[in-house]
Amino acid sequence: MRPQLRFAVLATAVRRSPREIERGGRLIEIVAPDDWSDARAEAWLDWAAGEGLAIDGDDPIIEAAHAWAARQAPDEDTAAELAATLRLGLVTPARPRPIAPGDALNLSDPGAARLLAAETARRRALRLSAGAVDAVAAALASVSEAVSRCEGPRGDCADPAHNPALARAALTARRAGASDADILRAVAGESFEAAPSPARPEAPWIAVADRDLVASGAPDAALAAEGALDGDLILTFDPETAERIGDAARGPGVLISLTALRDLTGAGFEAALADLARLWSGVLAGGAGAPVSIGLADLGDLILSEGASDPRAR
Repeated sequence: MRPQLRFAVLATAVRRSPREIERGGRLIEIVAPDDWSDARAEAWLDWAAGEGLAIDGDDPIIEAAHAWAARQAPDEDTAAELAATLRLGLVTPARPRPIAPGDALNLSDPGAARLLAAETARRRALRLSAGAVDAVAAALASVSEAVSRCEGPRGDCADPAHNPALARAALTARRAGASDADILRAVAGESFEAAPSPARPEAPWIAVADRDLVASGAPDAALAAEGALDGDLILTFDPETAERIGDAARGPGVLISLTALRDLTGAGFEAALADLARLWSGVLAGGAGAPVSIGLADLGDLILSEGASDPRAR
């Protein structure tokens, strides 16, 4: 049997040096890997603080990594391996996005097209709403500028019939959604003050389709593509997979940096990836075998760097 990679051994070879970073309005000294940017070190400390870990020691990165790993691992050796993968920048603990409540949408149902279109339209409207407010504000600012830049009499400058630039700006503002009252206030020089509500992230939702029908280009495929573009639709091909995805979204997760792992392990990349996934899934799943989400970061960069003309070849 192939011996499992020891990440703790690799972590000891990483070159680290002291540096000062700004945190909470003051400079603090930490020891970080030489190839880490200050922003990365600060983000790491933010995560550690958010997890309730002490970051005021002599070596907060190592201390926080080992303290967090000790919470998760059943023994010291496993904890050391977990901490090493964190210090090497190979893994980031993650919280999977929750899945929208309710049963998965079966695209073969007669009413699926109507439900999918309505939900996609709702999500599209939410996504575009903040940008729509910005567009109206910019259009009304152009109305005010068309008046202020006019060099004629004030009455003529404020009259679209005598100021072609104002006429064009007013028409653009109306098409953007501004009312006549908004346009008149802009003509009078009033600024448009509006604070759009922050876009509330929508939870992904799940649909089930027949694999063969989707592959053949049936209407199910077009429905799924439309939902994926505008509605964070997760397409599955059987109810069991849909159920497992929903369960995994309620469990722990981890994000693996493929490029960092490739740079560290070279030709042993595939074996190291298997070891890394096995290590973290075993710890996070626990004895009950709970679902665990494993994300692969930098997958596109890895494919491009390998030079495969056809991504399916990788």
